[in-house]
Amino acid sequence: MLGFVGVMLALTQAAWAPDIISGLIILNSNMVEEGDILQITHEGKKIHASVYKTKMMHTELLDISNNHRMMIKNTQLRALFLQNLSKFASAKGLREKLTFNIGYDVSPKDVGSFFEKVETLLQAEYDEYYESQHPIEVVIDDIGDHAVQWVVFFYTKEIKQLLKTRQ
Repeated sequence: MLGFVGVMLALTQAAWAPDIISGLIILNSNMVEEGDILQITHEGKKIHASVYKTKMMHTELLDISNNHRMMIKNTQLRALFLQNLSKFASAKGLREKLTFNIGYDVSPKDVGSFFEKVETLLQAEYDEYYESQHPIEVVIDDIGDHAVQWVVFFYTKEIKQLLKTRQ
């Protein structure tokens, strides 16, 4: 009986061994831990997910934008381009950006005053969602045929509220 089990394990190792090895790497690297918020890029689409559980063969994720669970094989998770938003490198927090296309008929002065008003409202009502001691930065990123692309940078440490902060 033990010989039969040994032969079955040897013949099927290509199916289960890579996931177990990847699971051990994920668990021991501390790069992805339970509760972390990941930004996963898959087929050009960005998914924001919270790590629910990492097991030997797969990892369970909670898609925070669509509010559903996902399961991914550990080998596939390691092959994806992912960013762990919970492990930011700056003491200021995670530096995020929002991009806006604003027509050429709006002056840069008007754009600046608009975002100053937005920052004042943020400080008054949503101070806990971003690091208000670090002012937002408004810069031109690109110019197009019909609009100027403006980027607003801000810092946050409330990663679980990131989607709400962006809204």
